[in-house]
Amino acid sequence: MTKPQQKHTDISASANSRSELPKGKLTTTGNDETSQRNDPGRIPIKTLAVTESETEASQAREALRQKAEELETLMDAIPAAVWISRDPECLSITGNRKANAFYEAEAGENVSASTNPEPRKFYAPDGRELSADELPMQRAVSNNRDVNDFELHVKAPSGRRRAMLGSAIPLRQANGQVRRVS
Repeated sequence: MTKPQQKHTDISASANSRSELPKGKLTTTGNDETSQRNDPGRIPIKTLAVTESETEASQAREALRQKAEELETLMDAIPAAVWISRDPECLSITGNRKANAFYEAEAGENVSASTNPEPRKFYAPDGRELSADELPMQRAVSNNRDVNDFELHVKAPSGRRRAMLGSAIPLRQANGQVRRVS
């Protein structure tokens, strides 16, 4: 019968400090060095913890929520139709109040022709039906370029046809890749 190995934990160093950051914000850091031995020559484990005040995180979340609310309010107040793609493939497109009225859509309804080809139809000025890939937002994404002054005729679910002149602009990440379109 073999004797079970014993595991020993030795704390060789422990330090906590508070650091003053710009604008008087404080953060707490802890530095614990722990040696664990059950084999000769075991390597010490070091950990470093940085924490931020829950109040700061809560304030940042609230500020972000307020900005989002302001943008939503502004979008609905704009007296023009505005659509935004929630993804770079234009699979989820929603509009503001004017856009929903133009498309005869419900608030929050996904009007992307890429995922929902019915109940709207899209036509070029010459009357030719356009595929989803030919629409301004999808073209802006596929080419990673602004599409300006694009004339489009829309047949809404009621059968009503309306013309529009618009543009589609990709919103890009810092590296230039498309993150969404408006």
